[in-house]
Amino acid sequence: MSTDSSQHSPNELKKDENLVKLKDFKAILYLLRFTSKDRGLFIFALAQLTVSSIVGVASARALGLLAEEGLSKGSLETSIRMGTIIIVCEIAAIAFTYFGRRTLSEASLRSVLRIRSALFTHLNQLPMRFFDTQPQGRIVTRITHDVETMESFFSQTLARLLNAIISLTVVLTAMIILNWQLGLMIAACMLPAMLVTFLVRNSVRKWNREFAIRNSAINAQLSEYLNGVPVIRSFGIEAWTQNEFDQTVSKHLEAAIHINRLNAWSRPLIMFLSSLPIALLIGFGGIRVLEGGLALGMFISFVRLVERFLQPMNVISQEIHVVQTALTNTERVASFLQHATEEKVFGIEDTIEPLHFHGDIVFDDVVMGYDPEVPVLKGVSFHIRAGEKIGLAGRTGSGKTSTLALLSRLYEFQKGDILVDGQSIRNIRRSTLREAIGVVNQDAIVFKAKLRENLQAGLSVSDEDLIQACHTTGFDRVMKKNGMNLDTEIYDQGANLSAGERQLLSLTRILIKNPKILVLDEATANIDPIYEELVHQAVEKVMTSRTCFIIAHRIDTLKNCDRILVFKEGRLQEEGSLDDLLSRTDSYYKKLYDTSHIKSDTHGTQLSDS
Repeated sequence: MSTDSSQHSPNELKKDENLVKLKDFKAILYLLRFTSKDRGLFIFALAQLTVSSIVGVASARALGLLAEEGLSKGSLETSIRMGTIIIVCEIAAIAFTYFGRRTLSEASLRSVLRIRSALFTHLNQLPMRFFDTQPQGRIVTRITHDVETMESFFSQTLARLLNAIISLTVVLTAMIILNWQLGLMIAACMLPAMLVTFLVRNSVRKWNREFAIRNSAINAQLSEYLNGVPVIRSFGIEAWTQNEFDQTVSKHLEAAIHINRLNAWSRPLIMFLSSLPIALLIGFGGIRVLEGGLALGMFISFVRLVERFLQPMNVISQEIHVVQTALTNTERVASFLQHATEEKVFGIEDTIEPLHFHGDIVFDDVVMGYDPEVPVLKGVSFHIRAGEKIGLAGRTGSGKTSTLALLSRLYEFQKGDILVDGQSIRNIRRSTLREAIGVVNQDAIVFKAKLRENLQAGLSVSDEDLIQACHTTGFDRVMKKNGMNLDTEIYDQGANLSAGERQLLSLTRILIKNPKILVLDEATANIDPIYEELVHQAVEKVMTSRTCFIIAHRIDTLKNCDRILVFKEGRLQEEGSLDDLLSRTDSYYKKLYDTSHIKSDTHGTQLSDS
């Protein structure tokens, strides 16, 4: 495998969210969008930095007058006056620089907070399709590492850069006003340094892009491996994963080396070229002073001004790497924020807001594909009356979960319609629709937070109601057994709870939410035997007076359903009660049952997916 990044970077760039490339100016404008609400603070900060530079120029001119009018002529009064002016100006310059940069940092950090908020808000608005196609590590990198680099730019580099630009402008203007010939000559000597800075920026940006892509790839791969540690250990493929990770890290190292090589020769060269004006001034200006064509005080003032000119040039040369890195990450943040939200994918809903859902559901010839060219559901139609308990059966990939995902509008369907209580779900606000649907998955989602917060899930519910719900589902027995109360901290992913305990917590949370439509996706699978009966009892209580969809392979889970919808290759193959389907000799469900009924365990007969 070649290690030349140029050979594989286009493909990786394409994979990395079809990254939007922005020119420097457009990237800066995009960054400034987030500063609009603090524009007054930025203007105030820039004004302070400008005053600091002007005061610095006054100090330089006073230094020249001190030498020419005071010391050379032996005037003690002039020397004291000019010395006092210099001290006051230097103190004032330091003070204005401090307060200007402090104000700028405050405004910048507010802008960074706005960027983080915008990213997380956008993340919450992205459709499920985005999360199906993007690695977790890449998403985390976008919201953490990329923003941290922008934060460094806003909080540190931006202040230094603006201060440098203002200083350059003010000092150059002052030199031209004092002596336009010498001022223009010094400015011309700075052109080589500025030219190198301009020419090297594209290479710096290119390799910063590569570095960011490699960093994102490392995080994505690491996230994947962490999630797959049990499988990696079980199959003994640690050596293979180590080799894969080493290759990814080596690409990251290569990009870092290229960036360091660029900095190794460009920074010293720019600093050398930036020192040319001082050499010119000492040579050319010194001769003019000896010939009497330039006053000594003016010469000293120019020496001081050139010193103030060189400092910001060095800052710019040193900060170009950080600036280009920030602009690169701005591209990545811009690309992330340009992903279509649910509103763009699904369209803006009408303002129909049902006062109360009953749970009557109709699928009318629904066609849906995650890729529109490859349909997963092929003309699915059925009618569920309010309060019915419906089982969904079929092999893996037959369309059961996709059907229920459409009910919550997690994905868009291409043809047909879905009606809830006679209204198309396209006309019902998504948030309202989802509030009416409760979902319990095979793997219960538990957050690292207090038990109270896990049960409330954002709702405002009294402790008394929470305890009553726990008593109803039997979760209070778990609390008593483990010595827990509502203030007990639940560990990350519910590590201090067993699978059955997490499922009971999830069912209790659904009972508190009180949805009219309930979806149980293998909710009773893989439950530890000690809690199996308790979980089944909790499920029965939660299902009361609700329209229920139950995806399950175990027969004993489906036997209490009013009807079973049997899917085959994206179509509704047949429907009926469990007894009816098993009694029909031509039933597809019976064939599935007959080929799997010999597979049983202590939990009962299970319908195989294979």
